[in-house]
Amino acid sequence: MRTPAIESLARQVRTQMILGRHQQATARPPLILTGPATTGKTTALLQVGRTCHLAHTRRSAPGDDRVPVAYVLVPPGATAKTLAAEFARYLGIPVAARMTTAQITTAVCHTYTTAGVALVLLDEIHRLNPRTSSRAEAADRLKDVTERIGATFVYAGIDVTASAVLSGVRGAQLAGRASLINCGALPASAGHREPFRELTTALEAALDLTAHRPGTLPRLAPYLHERTAGRIGSLSRLIRQAAIEAICDGTEHITKTLLDTIALDYLAEKHYRPRPRPPYPHRPVTAARPGTMWPSPPSPPSALRVRPLPPETAASYLTRLAAAYHLSPANLLNGLHNTATDTPATELHYSCEAAHRLAAFTHIPPAHLDRALTRQPPPAAIATTHTATARWQPLAPAEQPLPACTTCTPRRPPHHTTPTAWIDPAPYLPRATICARHQQSSSDPRQRIPLDIHALPELAHTRLTARRPPTTASLSWATTITTRSADCATPNTQLNPDPTGRPHSGTT
Repeated sequence: MRTPAIESLARQVRTQMILGRHQQATARPPLILTGPATTGKTTALLQVGRTCHLAHTRRSAPGDDRVPVAYVLVPPGATAKTLAAEFARYLGIPVAARMTTAQITTAVCHTYTTAGVALVLLDEIHRLNPRTSSRAEAADRLKDVTERIGATFVYAGIDVTASAVLSGVRGAQLAGRASLINCGALPASAGHREPFRELTTALEAALDLTAHRPGTLPRLAPYLHERTAGRIGSLSRLIRQAAIEAICDGTEHITKTLLDTIALDYLAEKHYRPRPRPPYPHRPVTAARPGTMWPSPPSPPSALRVRPLPPETAASYLTRLAAAYHLSPANLLNGLHNTATDTPATELHYSCEAAHRLAAFTHIPPAHLDRALTRQPPPAAIATTHTATARWQPLAPAEQPLPACTTCTPRRPPHHTTPTAWIDPAPYLPRATICARHQQSSSDPRQRIPLDIHALPELAHTRLTARRPPTTASLSWATTITTRSADCATPNTQLNPDPTGRPHSGTT
């Protein structure tokens, strides 16, 4: 995995190591890697250290037990003694409680020189604050170590230029000797290169998913860059969480729909979909339930996680969510302190406040839940209200949802209770669904279960698009034939009494 920061750091580390081979009197010029959080500073340090270690291994003779690279983490509230103890801990130098800082430092410098350490990587350098007396001593001790060990030092920290590390007399001394390398968010394009797409390709190559198609994530590079703000940490977390979800539900591949359901860190979510400021200065007080005089308390988060099927209807998802707790949809809405009207039907409209309560109960962010569930535009009375209101509404026969694949539905937790799920195709697609993985299809909402199309490979490997109307016609004919033959009261033996299967003369 190569990024612009890793390439720049590797090039300058190589130059500084060659430059300081014969420098004995003073410390070698260090490097400082700085940038915002989750931009890959630690990754760059470890990658450069790994490259240096592998290069030493290739050149060294058998039996060479030198340690070319050392990685030290600055402890929180670092003092001179704790920082020296961290240097000692990396090479396994025993440190007793009664040892002084000078004794620990002497042991560290001797051992590092004997072990042949040529590169020292010091992470979390922003924890050093030379403004206080104890931490100023730590900064002085660090300078003493850099002068006594013949190695190149590379520091990494969060916004080092804005911290206290480079301030004051000690900071000015470090700033006058160190070279600065900025490690910011990866741009979508830099000249003729696309570093973010290259990083996405490298991360995809490390996946071990059996059904994942190579090239899927690089095609989603613009979406991933907007979702993660170009931060390496957020991108790595998003892809790893999606891979775990794909393994757990058995799909073994990553799609954009699956990525939409993953909740990332606060900075990434704030950059991707910032919430608009409400027109009122304060959030309105939750309305009191009928028959009570106090507002309803917020419901605690659910213990079971029920994930929606894309693109599942809101009524179907609420029914499955209620079945997971052995409740009816009406009781679940009442338990979430939502005012529900009418009887349960095929379509459910709910207000923004009801959507936030449902999202808090299911551990799914409101934006992700809204993208996963398909809903018709709600009435004006529901869309404009500030109370938690839900309304059931029947749909016309032409707008009825279709049954989902009976094999995909049990793969969505909880696995112990999985009622039938209903999905609603996109408006620009035909009113039909095909599950190519399990070879099931449905195009008639009157069928409670999908149609098995194992014997129709032409349909099982067909993609439903607006440019292929024959596919929808074929599914409609197959569903009609199946429905009519099942509803016919006359047995098949009366329609064709010949046991050989040959029709009578005159039949067609």
